[in-house]
Amino acid sequence: METSDPGQAMPNPPRDTAAARRREILAPREGEELVTISIDGADPHFPALVADELWNGAAIPRFRLEVAELVVDWINDTYASYPDGSARAHWDGDTVVLTHSDPDYDPDRVEPDDEGRYGIGARAWVWEFVS
Repeated sequence: METSDPGQAMPNPPRDTAAARRREILAPREGEELVTISIDGADPHFPALVADELWNGAAIPRFRLEVAELVVDWINDTYASYPDGSARAHWDGDTVVLTHSDPDYDPDRVEPDDEGRYGIGARAWVWEFVS
């Protein structure tokens, strides 16, 4: 039976750094609230600064850059699962471009505001507060 050398350091266990980074990004910072859009019941919650007012009963979020990047990924994942009526998103420099499957809609260009935050789907989509 082999025994390990007590003087030999044990290697650190592997760590899922991508998952840890994602958890860090999705942790709300001071003043942020969690919002989501309910599509299939497994939708992610995103931290955002939210306006005091509502748009048609929906939250009006503004996402920091690293959260906006995850929102863009989620939009595209949603489009892959539900292409009819869903939007797609891509980056054009520091601008998020949202395109819709309906040809009557022009692409929406979401630029960062003065605080570097992105109002993706603000005043257009039904963002809900996570309780």
